Parts: sequence; structure tokens; C-alpha cells
Amino acid sequence: MADLVAKIAALNGPGTIGIKRGHYDNLDLSGIKKGGKVTIVAEDRREALFERINISNSTDLRLEGLGTVPKDMPVLKPRVKNYGITALPDTARIEIVDAYCRGHLDSKNHAYWTQAEWNARALGGIFLQGPDSLIEGCYAEGVNFGFNLIGDGSTLTGGYVFGASGDACRAAADRLTITDFLGTDLIYKKDGNHPDLIQGFKGTGGSSIRGIYGFTGRRIAGIEWTVRHDNPLRWNDNLSRWGIMQGFGYHAQGHKDIDLEDFWCLTPVSNGFHIGGVQNLRGRRWTVLSSDYGLEGYDTRFPKINVGASGVIDVADTLAEGYNTGISIQNRKDASAASYPAQEPAWVAPIRAIAS
Repeated sequence: MADLVAKIAALNGPGTIGIKRGHYDNLDLSGIKKGGKVTIVAEDRREALFERINISNSTDLRLEGLGTVPKDMPVLKPRVKNYGITALPDTARIEIVDAYCRGHLDSKNHAYWTQAEWNARALGGIFLQGPDSLIEGCYAEGVNFGFNLIGDGSTLTGGYVFGASGDACRAAADRLTITDFLGTDLIYKKDGNHPDLIQGFKGTGGSSIRGIYGFTGRRIAGIEWTVRHDNPLRWNDNLSRWGIMQGFGYHAQGHKDIDLEDFWCLTPVSNGFHIGGVQNLRGRRWTVLSSDYGLEGYDTRFPKINVGASGVIDVADTLAEGYNTGISIQNRKDASAASYPAQEPAWVAPIRAIAS
């Protein structure tokens, strides 16, 4: 893509550059600082495909309607978290809009991949590391991790991950906003990393973490399986039954100021909703029910809402198979047979439409 890089270099300020349909090699974008927004857009939506896109030392860059997928080679080193689109920490205000990221050309059949195939196709979706960045209206299919935000003040609005072997979303920064997000069909590669629908913490160097300071969530949904309930990679050896996806996974302590409305999750494991410890918590309409209701091994104890909180607490309108929390919840309900089959909220369908 030397011609694309040359066109960007020739810009004297903000501008828009189109890319024709095709399946290209890696795209490396560096040093893009034009005093305003530079937009790179697919002339045919999601038909300008790259092996990977890497962004460094750039600000105010918008990629619209692009896609990433390896042409034919497997992605090696499955323990390394590679992504289709990566923006390094020296970037800021990077916008990825309407992207389509796949771990393999055969991603639509991910529910039938073996563990070895998942290992060889360990490519994630989008990883934005700079502050004030944006993921909007993006779809990831058959990937390792889905979307990852570690830049403070960043936003994910409109995102769908269908099939992942890691977390569908990593929310690893302060002052994040996540709205209209759906993750389904997560599996476990037996690599020590049980997948979460959404996991939140702040890295502080090396392997050290702390809680996040400031999180706003609206309309977040997850379903452990929609295609294949008997997928062997859903099997939990520790429980001797199906079930591996945790829901809202803010497992650390020390979080501050979490505000979450409309969380809906179907999973058969204990942590349907877990916050290890948070100061100041507001919540409305949290629902965690079992994805395996009526199947062999269905356990009426799970999933649970498990929350430790202090400070100002204002939580209402919850439904769960179980609770492990001492906080006061207004209109707290326990699930029963009448809660099934679980009715999907109306706001989930528009998120799923991001795939089309």
C-alpha cells in the first residue's frame, strides 16, 4: 500500500482518502499528524481487506469500513495477543468505524473449530491503546480477543463479537464508556484464560493491576452459546459440565464510580456479574440467567450477581439465579422457571445487525 502511504504524506492538512476493494498485505500507518482528522475509507464497505493494520505515532486518524483477515497463513504464537487492528500507546484520538475483523477466512464456522485450529488462528479484533479513542459499529468474528481499550477516556459504541477464545471485550482504562455491545459464543482453549464477556481493570506496569476509575455502560449483552451448546470447548473440567464464559468481570478490588444500565447475560457459570470491590455504584436492569436452562447439568444456583461495594450505592431492578452480595438492591428478583425461555431485550437486535 505504498500509494496509500504516499497519498497520506501528501496531505497538507485534514482529508479523506478512499481505498478500492481488494485483499492487501499488512498496512502500517505511522507519523500521521495533520492538525485535524484524516479519514481512510473503503470505497466498498468492508471490501478493502488487510492482513493486519498497525498504527503508531499518530493522532486524529479515522479508519472507516475496512476489514482484516489473514489471506491463508495461520497466526503463530497463540499466547501472544495479536489483533487485526492495533494502535500503539503513542497514538491518540484513533477512530475505528464499521470494521469487520476475522481471525480466519473460515471464521463463520468457528463453532466447529478444534482447539488446535483456534490456537493457529489466534488473531483478535481491535486493540486501541491511546487515549480518547473510539470503536464504533464494528464486528469481530472467530477471533481470539474481541475488542480491547486501554487508553483513558475512550469509547466503544456499537460492537458485536461472534465467536472468541478470549474476552469479548477488555475495558482496561479509566473513564471508559461502552454502549450497545454484544458478545456471543465464547470458548475456552484450556490455556488458563477463561473468557469474560467484558473484563475491566487498569494495568499499572508488569503484571500489576488496579481497579478502574470511572466506567459508564449502557446496553451490554452476552450469550455463551447461540450455535452449538455441545461444543467440546464449552466443557468445564472443574465443574464436570458445560459452561465457561463469565459475564461482567470486574474481578479486582479498588474500582471507583461504575454506572451501568441494561446488562443482560446468559451463562451457566457462577460469575454472571462480578465486581470485586467498587466505591460508588449505580445500576439499573441487570439480568443474569442460565444459557443452559433445561439441558443436562443445568444448575439452578448459577449465574449469580456477586458484588462488593461501598460509598454511594444505587442499584435497582435485577434478576438472577442467585446473589452473593450484601448491598441493598431495590426490586431484586430471583429467577424461576417462569423466567425462561429468557426473552432477549429489544435493544439487542440492532446490535446484532452490525454484522450485516
